[in-house]
Amino acid sequence: MGLWWYLMAEVFAQFDSYFRLVFAAHPFLYVPPLAFRVLTSGSAKPLPRHLLRLFFMVTAGIAILFHPHPIVLQQITMDVALLTLHPTLLMALPSKILLLGVGMGVPLVLSPIMSYLWLDARSGNANYLYFQTLVWSALNALLLLEVTVVLVREAAGEEGRGQMKDRRRESRQRNNKKK
Repeated sequence: MGLWWYLMAEVFAQFDSYFRLVFAAHPFLYVPPLAFRVLTSGSAKPLPRHLLRLFFMVTAGIAILFHPHPIVLQQITMDVALLTLHPTLLMALPSKILLLGVGMGVPLVLSPIMSYLWLDARSGNANYLYFQTLVWSALNALLLLEVTVVLVREAAGEEGRGQMKDRRRESRQRNNKKK
């Protein structure tokens, strides 16, 4: 059961094709601003290969996150690939790794139980299973957001931050001279 299931069940039949189009186009809204920010980071040097790989992994993660019928194994593979692709990711996310790891374990354990209760035992509710899907997707989105922040920071590069500090220092020196 994906994120679309509950929303499409609540939509009037006459608006079904409209919402399918909106949901299908939704992931593509994130890629152009991210590409513009990362690929035109202001540096004269070309973007390093590891950042290009990370950029394509983030865009693939966006597509997987908003897929109508998510495959848990595909999302787990993407999460592991994102975390191991670039060594600074693990250093940049130490406090969040534990939260995400434990948090993603809960829907992984509860989803089959809720599925069994709803479909086989007929004592559960579809909302319980959908909630596990929402939690799983929210945690994947949080991981993807953190990786995107690291990607944007690294694309800006240390030179960009250093240049900003130099400008601030020069501005302070000018202000001190005026006084």
